[in-house]
Amino acid sequence: MANLFSVIPYLINQQKPVPLASTQVYYLPTTGVTLQDITNSPTRSLSTGVNVYCLVTEIVTGTKYYVSNTAASLASTIA
Repeated sequence: MANLFSVIPYLINQQKPVPLASTQVYYLPTTGVTLQDITNSPTRSLSTGVNVYCLVTEIVTGTKYYVSNTAASLASTIA
């Protein structure tokens, strides 16, 4: 079984932000993903009031998950 880590995305593929009452945990593989620090991005502050700090991209599907975790904290989780 593949190793997984969990995230709660507040925005997926730059569509409308996920309403806070509808957020859910996603489990992603520890391999086949990239992490990008978006701390200084205009995308960081969402209309729901949540700030996202990391963009997690699944390499195979291209799905982009914007999460409130920092890239550094996720990197230490999946290392």
